[in-house]
Amino acid sequence: MKRLFLILDIVLYCVLYVLSIYLSKLLILIAVSAKTAFEFLENRMLLRGGDFSEAVTEVFSKQTLPALLLSYLLFFLLCYITFKIKKKDLTGYAGYGGARFFGIIGAAVTGTVLNLLICGIMKEFTLPEKWIINHNDTLTRLFNGNTILVLATVVVLAPMFEEFFFRGVLFKTFLSAFGPAAAVISTAVLFAIAHFNPVQSIYSFIVGLVLGVIRCKSKSLWSSTAAHIAFNSANFISLGFTPPLYLYVALLALMMPIACIRKRNV
Repeated sequence: MKRLFLILDIVLYCVLYVLSIYLSKLLILIAVSAKTAFEFLENRMLLRGGDFSEAVTEVFSKQTLPALLLSYLLFFLLCYITFKIKKKDLTGYAGYGGARFFGIIGAAVTGTVLNLLICGIMKEFTLPEKWIINHNDTLTRLFNGNTILVLATVVVLAPMFEEFFFRGVLFKTFLSAFGPAAAVISTAVLFAIAHFNPVQSIYSFIVGLVLGVIRCKSKSLWSSTAAHIAFNSANFISLGFTPPLYLYVALLALMMPIACIRKRNV
């Protein structure tokens, strides 16, 4: 009976995750439509012979980062409400705590090396052109915009949110229901599916396995988060962006005291 309730919890968390994504897109679409309609009312686009639906589509396609940020906020709020109803500690359940300084450093190095390894492996294989185009289009939309916003979202907030969900809430529930091996593999599969395009899904499964093992062995979500941030940072730099050094110093200064917290959480 306990396992059945845990399975239902897994389904619930996945539904909340999907709901937050589509709800954020809906809210962004409403905001974009309202803004575009206002511009039409001012005759700005009519004078240029613009089409309303095309204008909405064009603006909406550029809102990838705001939609991501909004979905993160919505999901966290939904989880917070759910755990409040259950009278459980959300951060404790997710596994924040138990981090060690050298564990964080080792995890970050692992994430960086993993990125280089996957990039090297992918160059050895010929993938379908459609997959490559889809993948490049996704990266362009993610990395197109203000450098600080891209850095904050793709390199810091996205890994923190994804780890909170996949290696935090989901991992702990799978762990309680089926054990560590199933937790690592299941969260890696779901992590791959969540990336929505074949190329990212392939390497996200591998990354998910490594992050799951780090989470399992370190007993801390901070370690897998550090590895994920490092992995995304390596992507960021390899694409030709060079964030200011002070941003990395600030990030390290933030992570160091967190890494020194010692608390036994699984």
